[in-house]
Amino acid sequence: MAQGFTISYNELESMMLASTKDVFAMMLKSSVKQHVIEQEGSLYSHISKIFGEDTPLVVSNVGFGGQVFGFVYVYMEPRTALFLAQKMLQNSDGAIEDNEHDIVNDAVGEFTNIAVGGFKNQLSYMGYPCDLTIPSILRGKGISVESVSGCLRTLFHFKTRGQSILAVAIIKDER
Repeated sequence: MAQGFTISYNELESMMLASTKDVFAMMLKSSVKQHVIEQEGSLYSHISKIFGEDTPLVVSNVGFGGQVFGFVYVYMEPRTALFLAQKMLQNSDGAIEDNEHDIVNDAVGEFTNIAVGGFKNQLSYMGYPCDLTIPSILRGKGISVESVSGCLRTLFHFKTRGQSILAVAIIKDER
């Protein structure tokens, strides 16, 4: 019988932090810091606490499948998404506007794809080979995805330039 998913929270936290820091350092020439976040409670309550109630959000997600199956959802405010797009496209002169959703969405999707790709690679190195899906982007208020039974939900709270990014990994073992 195959062994189940055995990666601890501390290992997952370390993997997500390393992957996120790499993307910020290499692609954005910026820094990011992880903040402590309680793992208990509904995702909606965490989103409300971090971003406030009724705040518009940009949410990107990338799935992965193979030895493990899951998704990582990345939540941020539109101004954070705009900052990422401007840094990724080396456009600090303000030529990208907040209302250019397609450009900003593409940049956020690519950011998520690369950050989750680094996380996925670490899963593969630990004996859980898997492949990524194409990123998806949602915009709206009150967006939260709760995990179903049999899944491990892990929250990661980062800040860059005083702006929050919440990553939510939902993993189900498929062995």
